[in-house]
Amino acid sequence: MAVISRAEAIALISEQNMGELWQDVIKQSLAMQTFRHVQMTKKQMKVRVLDALPAAPGGGAWIDGDMGTKPTLSMAWANKWLEAEEIAGIVPIPENVLDDADMDIWAEVRPRIAEYVGYHLDSAVFLGINAPASFGDDLYTGAVNAGNVMDLSNYIALGTQGQGYDIAGAFSETIGLVEDDGFAANTIWTKRAIRRRMMNLRDANGEPIYSTDFKQSGQTSVAQIWGVETYLAENAALNQNANLHAIIGDRSRAVLGIRQDIEFKFLDQATLTDGAGKVIMSLAEQDMIALRFKMRAGFTVADPITWEGGAAGYPFAVLVA
Repeated sequence: MAVISRAEAIALISEQNMGELWQDVIKQSLAMQTFRHVQMTKKQMKVRVLDALPAAPGGGAWIDGDMGTKPTLSMAWANKWLEAEEIAGIVPIPENVLDDADMDIWAEVRPRIAEYVGYHLDSAVFLGINAPASFGDDLYTGAVNAGNVMDLSNYIALGTQGQGYDIAGAFSETIGLVEDDGFAANTIWTKRAIRRRMMNLRDANGEPIYSTDFKQSGQTSVAQIWGVETYLAENAALNQNANLHAIIGDRSRAVLGIRQDIEFKFLDQATLTDGAGKVIMSLAEQDMIALRFKMRAGFTVADPITWEGGAAGYPFAVLVA
């Protein structure tokens, strides 16, 4: 049997390109796939957003005659802050497991780390679950506070005589909430179950109500609902809110600041404790090594003032049950 020693296993993992893990995280996170990314060079970073629309004294824009004076317009910007927060974990592995392994341990561990990071990142930015205070409102809370909420129960499917809901129509109206506030509704984030619910909609004669399939967009293979790119939550983070069907909005307004890509370090002498300080594992005494990983990222919503929505406009809306 092929045997991988502890030293060989550590060398194997250390030589791997960490870009592979980074790409795995992107695949596991809707936020990493779709949000606007900015590279942070320090813990805090400003994001400037328009706070006041162009305005002339007296509100005039047209010039009076050939010699009329052109007005000087005023505009204003406000600061939004990105603050890098850390998401991290430690994966302990017994040395005997490494000694006896006849497989690539790193290939087994890497996808699990990516799932962990992607799930908790999406939970924080979409739903606010265990989110750092510096992130501010998550997309769901921000949309609710702005009044951008569409209730599915308001849309009874045509011809069903109360037997079903027109979820396709509700999606269209939720898209409208974003557009009414002056933003581009260019992205839908939703649960996987939505696809079959829309395809199964039938009228009283058994005919499909939603006649547009989940189309694929060119070579990117991104699904669409009513022409809007649609991303299904493969990591089930959105399932934590049973009331939520979808979040819709302008993805360029969701800003993800990356201060540090995933990095890792091996530990073999550390003592691991729980949140209360109780020792749960001594690596040296128990012949174990541990892989510690961390990533630092910040999040904010850039919600500039718009002509349609004014200061109260918000670039996201939610479809709820």
